[in-house]
Amino acid sequence: MDPLDSFSSAWQVVSAELVLVLGLFVAKFAGQAFGTPLRRALMLYAWHTAICFVAVWYALQNGADALDYYMHALAGDIEFRAGTAAVSFVTVLFASTLRLSFLGTTLVYQTLGFIGLLALDASLRLATAGKHRYTRLLATLTVLLPSISFWSSLIGKDAISFLSLPLLSSDSFSPQDGFHHSLCPLRNQNVELRRRKMHFVCQSRPV
Repeated sequence: MDPLDSFSSAWQVVSAELVLVLGLFVAKFAGQAFGTPLRRALMLYAWHTAICFVAVWYALQNGADALDYYMHALAGDIEFRAGTAAVSFVTVLFASTLRLSFLGTTLVYQTLGFIGLLALDASLRLATAGKHRYTRLLATLTVLLPSISFWSSLIGKDAISFLSLPLLSSDSFSPQDGFHHSLCPLRNQNVELRRRKMHFVCQSRPV
């Protein structure tokens, strides 16, 4: 049996479908957290998933690091090490323990990458709020660049790295207030420092 055959058993087909459905719930709740309308969040999820299927087809036809990660994870017994070995170590849970197919495992990673895409979209919407419509359109087209979704949907470091976008600011994240308060905590700190400096200058200026 070909280990890369994603339709060799009923479980591999059903599990891939379950991951897809789970991604819909992720789109809903992550969209709410980032202040993204549900319709837009689902559109981005559909786009990212479509690119994921293209990426899977490309990897199977032309080869990719994602295949190596999956095959190593199927073998199991992988020690955790920093670097690329860490990807195979994480993938063991899906490929070896849960027995997900290559497609199913890739769909897990594409869900992680989708959260990063949603965060990128939220940041660009914030940055272009109130700007000319063509500027906002350019921001949307940037989010829809195929290369962004392609590499963040395959098994590998890219999806995990892309996921780190919202996690970098998780310390100040507030689902009720939306993504804008957690977007740039360092920027907010710089603004506060400048405000305090101006206050100090005004207080120390001779009358």
